[in-house]
Amino acid sequence: MALFLAGYPVFLILNSTFNKPATCFDNKKNQDERGIDCGGGCARPCVGETKDLTVLSPKVFDVGNGSYDFSATVTNPNPKAYLKKFDYTINIYDKSGTKIFTKEGSDHALAGERFIVFEPNIRISKGIVPERSELIIHTPLEWLQGSVETTTIVTGKKELMHTENNSRLNVELQNSSAIGSYENIYVYAVVSDINGNPVGVSRTFLENLKAGEDKSVFFTWPVSLKEQTAGLCDNRANLKKELLIPSDVMFVFDRSGSMDNNRSKPPQPLTDAKNAAKEYVKTMLSVDRAGLVSFSNEASNPIDQGLTGDIEKLNSAIDAITISLPKNEQNTNLGDGIKKAIEELTANGLKKSKKAIIVLTDGEATRPLDPIRKNYPEEYAALQASDAQKKDILLYTIGLSVNKQNQIFLANDISTTPEKFYEAESSAGLAKIYSAISQAVCEEDIFTYEIFVRVPQE
Repeated sequence: MALFLAGYPVFLILNSTFNKPATCFDNKKNQDERGIDCGGGCARPCVGETKDLTVLSPKVFDVGNGSYDFSATVTNPNPKAYLKKFDYTINIYDKSGTKIFTKEGSDHALAGERFIVFEPNIRISKGIVPERSELIIHTPLEWLQGSVETTTIVTGKKELMHTENNSRLNVELQNSSAIGSYENIYVYAVVSDINGNPVGVSRTFLENLKAGEDKSVFFTWPVSLKEQTAGLCDNRANLKKELLIPSDVMFVFDRSGSMDNNRSKPPQPLTDAKNAAKEYVKTMLSVDRAGLVSFSNEASNPIDQGLTGDIEKLNSAIDAITISLPKNEQNTNLGDGIKKAIEELTANGLKKSKKAIIVLTDGEATRPLDPIRKNYPEEYAALQASDAQKKDILLYTIGLSVNKQNQIFLANDISTTPEKFYEAESSAGLAKIYSAISQAVCEEDIFTYEIFVRVPQE
């Protein structure tokens, strides 16, 4: 029964009082709050519901001429809490513990995010060497509840190159979103050695990346990162097995008639080439595998040897390579050899292995034929090489006594990069080349890359 007072229903007054909008700033625990003005529909999580940011691997990198870069990896362990802003201090100390550099800064942290705090081009007085560094996160932190949408930018192919004086990492970025575009993008690259120790950190800037767009970015270091890992390949056999990155390598061998150019017994340069390949096999560890495809008019079918870690099987398959007979089977189908190697690596290669193809040829590609296109054998080989790159398979080539034009073709159209082409003036130098490629494949394994993409937050 409704009550009336001075002509007004009491329930209207009560309804207005009890439905007063709740606030997260009234010093009361009401509505769905899990504490006073926190949790539930409030922006702030309650005390004890969040964990602090964690700081890993603070390190100073010498980039030459008295300049240093600082970086630290920061992790937000909270999947449902983020920071619009937090403040930090970078400190760097010398061997005696004296502070030689300090700087304050600020950043943001998405829910569950792992990111880099980076300070480049730090100048340190001559004669003073940084020994230790730290990143101090200022507290208390003003956490906010909720997940923040992560970017749709993903990384594709990565390629690290070295000279005596510098290193460069090329990375492909793709915006996998069909609708969202990004502007003012900072991209960070951390290069670590096989033991997980960072050896270089760099940052680059990208003005925009439209929905569905691909772009390449690059990172440079004014020192050679390769120099900082000298000896690791020599010590690879002594590393713990769980630290080793396995390699799956396919040998692609030319067995056309010219590989027996003197009609000698044993045939040369084929015999020297087979012995050189077996020298590579000697460098393999228990986690590594290799296989073999030989080719003349066509590639061997089935292939000479599938991927295996059995050294005896590999050596037997290499020993079994013979010059193609009859005479009309002595052409060079380079493309088919590469194609069969790709198929084996794709079908049977280990998911986490470094995959590579090592091609040895002493002549120009002459098969398959096309009635219209004279250069089709080379075009076909280049097409297969391009497919290898798309599948992130490294392709090394060895040109044995080939002419200048063919050297250029093998270096620019077949090898992953021109640096992965090796010229052999005679078969006597093949063992040294296979040894160099073994070292190069190992060095590809020595480095791991981690890419961090960050965009401005509103």
